[in-house]
Amino acid sequence: MATKFNGDPLPRFEMKPKPKAHDDDEATLRLKSKNVHVIWDWNNAPLPSGYDMSTLFTKIQQGLQTLDPALTINTVVASGDLYMLDINEKDAESMYQVLEKDDRVKTFNVLSREVTCDACRKSFPRCNHEEDDEYTRVHAILAREMMILNFNHPPPCYLLLISGDKKFDTSLSFMATRGYKVLLSSPDGDTSLRQHSQEFWLWQKLILGEGPSTQESK
Repeated sequence: MATKFNGDPLPRFEMKPKPKAHDDDEATLRLKSKNVHVIWDWNNAPLPSGYDMSTLFTKIQQGLQTLDPALTINTVVASGDLYMLDINEKDAESMYQVLEKDDRVKTFNVLSREVTCDACRKSFPRCNHEEDDEYTRVHAILAREMMILNFNHPPPCYLLLISGDKKFDTSLSFMATRGYKVLLSSPDGDTSLRQHSQEFWLWQKLILGEGPSTQESK
């Protein structure tokens, strides 16, 4: 008998859990778990001159799908010096415009350092501030974007880093411990970043839509 109030028994009722409006159903979670979020440092993973930028992410997705046919590129963050996209300046500008027109892509154009150092006004070969160059800034931008990704697109999902910069070691380790399935592509098959990745592609192969490299040298 339930507790009485004013002599009348309280009605019995079943407590049903209230569904959370933001909870995803199982099917949606399965789809999200196949999303791939790409971080591309084009200074350290450049494209060959004359490459057709309009095919890049199609080719990357083809390469990813040799691992799992359900993998789909969901977001891309790309950064570097615009004029490192191609040796021809007009071609580089055209390639950058292709990136900007893709709704999945967020770009950061990091211009090459000035001829003189802002700190000491000496030319770079003679000053002590050379470490603060465009490569360091690109790393900082993309490392920050990984932290933003961690909030906006939490695991389970995939992270594909395209770079050969060993400065990403800490960021990749963090994302792996958070539960991301870390994939890596680099022009260097012996990069130390491979220790954090589940699969590795040579960049020269991935841009052709080919599958991951063997794990022999990992």
